[in-house]
Amino acid sequence: MSEIGTALVIWGETVSFTAEIFGKVNFSGGADGGGWDSTYYRLPDGTFRVLLEYGNLSLLFPSDMEEGMKRGQRNNYTYGRMTLEEIKAETKFDIAKGYEAIAKVHPETVRNAVRDID
Repeated sequence: MSEIGTALVIWGETVSFTAEIFGKVNFSGGADGGGWDSTYYRLPDGTFRVLLEYGNLSLLFPSDMEEGMKRGQRNNYTYGRMTLEEIKAETKFDIAKGYEAIAKVHPETVRNAVRDID
């Protein structure tokens, strides 16, 4: 007897980077009774990455992981970093809302509004 329709797919990878934790916030991502835990990391160049976590799903943002999954790719995703302007313009995961909540407690981060050209 064979089993039909069972699959185990593991996505993601370990990512290492140097940063300080700017803050963590939970906000509704549209899920009833829950939402995303969002941890905001400030990189040495003053830009940011955000770790989004919901249940057993984690996404380091910005990255092309979502697009990579659609391509059938299992690793080797590209990870970038976001300026404050990019955070405020992002709407898909509503990370601007989380950033604004943390910025009320840490207003000093606005000094890093522009990064140097790479």
